[in-house]
Amino acid sequence: LPFAFTRSTSATRVNKEALIEVVTNDRPRIDYTDTDKGVALLENSSTNLITYSEDFSQSAWTKTGATTVTSNTVISPDGTQNASTISGLTGSGSNDIYFVTGVNPASKTYSASVYLKGNGTLRLQISNNVNQGIGEIITLTSDWKRHTVTGTFNSTSGNLSVTIDDSTATATQFDVWGAMLEENSVASSYIPTQGSASTRVAETAS
Repeated sequence: LPFAFTRSTSATRVNKEALIEVVTNDRPRIDYTDTDKGVALLENSSTNLITYSEDFSQSAWTKTGATTVTSNTVISPDGTQNASTISGLTGSGSNDIYFVTGVNPASKTYSASVYLKGNGTLRLQISNNVNQGIGEIITLTSDWKRHTVTGTFNSTSGNLSVTIDDSTATATQFDVWGAMLEENSVASSYIPTQGSASTRVAETAS
């Protein structure tokens, strides 16, 4: 059946080939993540606070310890060779790659998401950089998988950040693409950024 929709920005979807693609604002999005028949995808407004969601070599991403970034090494979920390889992990917890947003997360709920693949385990964590970290140990696979962590912060004022590190983890390197950090109780569809935060406006259909 025909339907009308509104969206004033472009947005991503998962197509029939399981690739991430950008859909312009003159078309509705059909998502094939969980079915080969596709479903209409409508979402609330959200902002990706990570200003470089695909270029992890940028200085906005801090690297500590022996962590190194090699860019454009792997075909990413969007079908192009623009994913990065992170190496230098030892399991000590001192080898990190992290992004600090400048946003105070006090008493708010945030979700971080990122596409990863490799072998072994990593820790994905969001933090207020004062007294609270919310994270989990994730297991990498040989195929791209979007990993997420969500949590509500306490009332302490801080500086919201997302970290991928090797604390109590076994991976020595991993591939990464498509990082996102948003004020949301669930991870919404990926919003790419290239130097500044980016907002997807709310979508409606009738």
